[in-house]
Order: sequence, then C-alpha cells, then structure tokens
Amino acid sequence: MLTNYAACLSLLVVTFDRYLLMKIPLKYRINVTLKRTYVLLLGTWTYTLILCLIPFSNNKNQSGCLYNPTNIWTTSMLISNRCVPLIFSIIIYMMIFKKSRAMRKDQTVKDNQKCFYINKSNRVFLIITCFLICWGPSVVYYLLESLCYRSCFNKNYHENLSENYVKLVIKMMTFMDGIFAPLIYCIGNRSFQKASDESKKKLKFTFGNWIHF
Repeated sequence: MLTNYAACLSLLVVTFDRYLLMKIPLKYRINVTLKRTYVLLLGTWTYTLILCLIPFSNNKNQSGCLYNPTNIWTTSMLISNRCVPLIFSIIIYMMIFKKSRAMRKDQTVKDNQKCFYINKSNRVFLIITCFLICWGPSVVYYLLESLCYRSCFNKNYHENLSENYVKLVIKMMTFMDGIFAPLIYCIGNRSFQKASDESKKKLKFTFGNWIHF
C-alpha cells in the first residue's frame, strides 16, 4: 500500500525532473542537486507513510493491529495521491513534448543534443503510458467501490468468486508496473547500457577462457 501511493508521487517527481532538464539545461545541475533530490524523495515517502498509517489509528481493539480503511480515506487517497499526481504528470509531459518538438525545429541546437532530449521525452512518455495501463484499472475500480459499492456493481458480484478474480487481476497489473517501469528507464540509460556492455565482455572473456581450457 505504501509503495503503491508513493509510486505515483515518484512518477510526478521524475516527470518534473525531466521537464527541468529540458527547460533549464544549463542551470539544471546547479538547481537539481543530489541533496535536494534526497530531501524531496524522503519527504515524499514520509508524507505517504503518515497517510497510510491513518487506517491503523481507527482501531478500537487495543489488543491487536487492525487495518480499517474508511471510504472517505480510500476516496481521498485515490484522488489526491493517484489521480491528481497522474494528471499533473500528463500535463508536464505535454509541456515536455512541446519543448521537444520546438527543439527539433531549432537549427541552433546540435543533432546530438536533439537526440538526447528526444530520447528523454520518449522515455517519460513510455513510463507514463505504462503507469496508466497498469494502474488505471485499479484506480477506477477502487474509486467505484468506495463511492458506489452497491449501485455500481451487480448484487451477486460480491457474493461469488468474480470479485476475487477481478481484484487478483488488478493487483497483478499493478505489480507489473514495478517490473516494466525500471526496465524502460534502464534500457534507455547510457550508464546502464555501458555497464551492461562491460558485463557482457567480461562474461564472454570468462567463458571463452573456460572453453579453451
């Protein structure tokens, strides 16, 4: 649960970071320092952790720890920590796309710089698209469940196994984002590609010597 809500906020942070890189490339390294990045990420996770602990505070049973989320809490978390950050991420990406498009037409920008910023723009697009596909059904489903539990679903839906199967599929889709998003980021990352190529060379050298031996 903690990682679920933090993932969407982290997506917003990453998207905004890419926007700053394209908007102020010369001042980016001055304004976006490693220390500020750590503080922002720590603040994001602390904020999410505090909100995720609220359902446990409503526990009247002092002998155990019980997770008891209310409909108001669920709805507010889905809207404020998933829908709103996602909307802002899409808006920021549109600004990135507009900037990238203008850069393509700019004759003063070198071709290698154009490729660099276009690749950054495409990677952000893929990450946001992956997030929408993996998390979209979950957000819609749990919003409907918290807002109109009885009227939006068939009477027999909650009494048979259909509900369990639907929730299982939705849960698995959210887990897939944790696999695809890092892959999308790493595949387009030069440092990762360089490290991967070096590892391949070492493996070929090691296995080549072993075979000749």
